[in-house]
Amino acid sequence: MGLTSGVFDSRLFSAITVMVILTTFIAPPLLKITFAEGEPALEAEAKS
Repeated sequence: MGLTSGVFDSRLFSAITVMVILTTFIAPPLLKITFAEGEPALEAEAKS
């Protein structure tokens, strides 16, 4: 849409596309690592 209507040039469109793909694949593992650190504390509270 933006590329065909002339809003973005091809370099900017490529950079945005690469950033979207990278953040799509990097975010889930990072979120899993981030929230996995808090799980043992939650399990200790549930057992007591």
